[in-house]
Amino acid sequence: MLSRQNNIKRVDWIQSYHSWLLLILRLLDISAVVGTLLLVCWLRGVTWSNYYTALVIQTVLLTVIAMHAVNLYRPWRGGSILHEFRLIFAGWMLVVVGLLSLAFITKSTAFLSRIVMTAWFLSAPMAMAMVHWLGRLVLHELRRRGYNTRSAVIAGAGHIGEQLAQCIQNAIWAGIDLIAFFDDDEIK
Repeated sequence: MLSRQNNIKRVDWIQSYHSWLLLILRLLDISAVVGTLLLVCWLRGVTWSNYYTALVIQTVLLTVIAMHAVNLYRPWRGGSILHEFRLIFAGWMLVVVGLLSLAFITKSTAFLSRIVMTAWFLSAPMAMAMVHWLGRLVLHELRRRGYNTRSAVIAGAGHIGEQLAQCIQNAIWAGIDLIAFFDDDEIK
């Protein structure tokens, strides 16, 4: 009974900080995007100007809006990492279109290095994908240690129920504890 209470406390700990963890993920995404721009500018030897500062401000705002629009910050337990990566790239394409539109309207494209912008447009979503991949690794390890787990029961102890149970038991990273089977056939 004591271990079950400890497990409940572990689950509650993660859930109680869910909003803060999402905020941290969003800040890490923004840091990855801005960090890649800083890195590319530094690698290319481009001098930072007010145009790049304005670009950062626009990028932060557009990234927050675009990633919310593509529903990137939804729960991903059991979800495909490839689908998550697709959403990152779709959201980033919205950001790029927004930034190019703003640069065209304000006639500021002449003041931004095309090489820097191209390298940044290609590397920023990869940096965000890496942040999300590392986040998944951390969550998988926490779930393996008993944090942020969910309990499941299966209705039906037939062949399909057994297959589902096998899938759940094989997906340790999902953090789902199989508790019981329920079936109307008393023999099973």
